[in-house]
Amino acid sequence: MFANINSMASQLVYLSRSELGEVKDMTKPEDIANIQKKKDRGVTHYNIYELRQGNRVWHVKTEVYKNRAEAVYNLFITK
Repeated sequence: MFANINSMASQLVYLSRSELGEVKDMTKPEDIANIQKKKDRGVTHYNIYELRQGNRVWHVKTEVYKNRAEAVYNLFITK
């Protein structure tokens, strides 16, 4: 699926936006460092999409950059 996701971009349905650090414990130095590395790479937030392929439902999480480009970050089956 990961190799073919670009050809299916028109089928992605936007679900939500996820902010950097939203699911991290920002009192932990390792989580703080992880988020800083992402900021240094230009990541501003994540977008979460749904993709239906037959009877499978995928969630696709993309990193969104300062220039508004997106790159697939995570892909998993939900059903």
